[in-house]
Amino acid sequence: MIEYNYRFKVAKLFIKRRDFMNLEKLFHLKENHTDVRTEVMAGITTFMTMAYILAVNPSILSASGMDSGAVFTATALASAIATLLMAALSNYPFVLAPGMGLNSFFAVVVTNIVALTGMTYENLKFYCKEGLVPNVKRDSRNYRVFDDHDIKWIQSLGCLRNCGLSIAEMKEYLHLCLEGESSIPARKDILSRKKEALLTSMQQLQEAVDYIDWKQGFYDDVLSGKTAYYSNLIPETTPDASESTAS
Repeated sequence: MIEYNYRFKVAKLFIKRRDFMNLEKLFHLKENHTDVRTEVMAGITTFMTMAYILAVNPSILSASGMDSGAVFTATALASAIATLLMAALSNYPFVLAPGMGLNSFFAVVVTNIVALTGMTYENLKFYCKEGLVPNVKRDSRNYRVFDDHDIKWIQSLGCLRNCGLSIAEMKEYLHLCLEGESSIPARKDILSRKKEALLTSMQQLQEAVDYIDWKQGFYDDVLSGKTAYYSNLIPETTPDASESTAS
C-alpha cells in the first residue's frame, strides 16, 4: 500500500494539469531565464540527439554474448529513470545514459576472452562464480583480468565439460590440480572413468548410425522396387516373420 501511494503521488506530480501549471514552482523556470515551451523543445531535441544510444549500446554489448533485447530495455530504463531523478531531485537539465566508452571497452575485452576460450559470456561468468577459475585477478575497477594461464585453464575446463564432467567433478579435479604433482594418480583415475564412459557412448552412437544406414538402405530398396515393403507394425505386410526386423 505504501509503494502504491508513492507511485500515485509521483504520477500526480507529472500528470495533473494543476501540477503541470506549477512547473515554475518545481523547476524555477523564470529564475533560470527559460519557460515551459523552451524546456519542452530542449527535451525533444536532446532526446533526438541521444536516441542513437538505444541502437548502438545493444549492438556493442550483444557482441559479447549479451541479449540484445535485454540490453535495449536496460538502456532505456536506466536512461529514463536517471534523467527523471536528475530533474526531480537536482533540478538540472541533464540527460543521463550509460557510458559508451566503458561499454565499448567491456565488449571488446569480453569478446576477445570469449573467442579465446570458446565459451559464452554467461558460461564464463558462471564458472568464475563457481570458483572454477581461482586465480583470476581484478583491476582497479573490480573487473576480472584474465592472463594467459587463466585462458589456458578455461580452455581445459571446456575440454573437461566435453568429456562429461559435472560441475562437482570439475571442482574435485580442480582441487586435485591445486595439490600439485602428488594428485596425478587421482586425476588419472577420474579421466580414465570418463574415457570408458565416452568409449561406451561412441559404441552406442556407432550402433545408432549403423541402424540408420541400414534403415535408409531398406527404404531405398523399397522405393526402387527391389524389395517389397513390410512392417512389424502391420503384420499383414510381413512376408516372413522370421526375417522381419523393419518397422
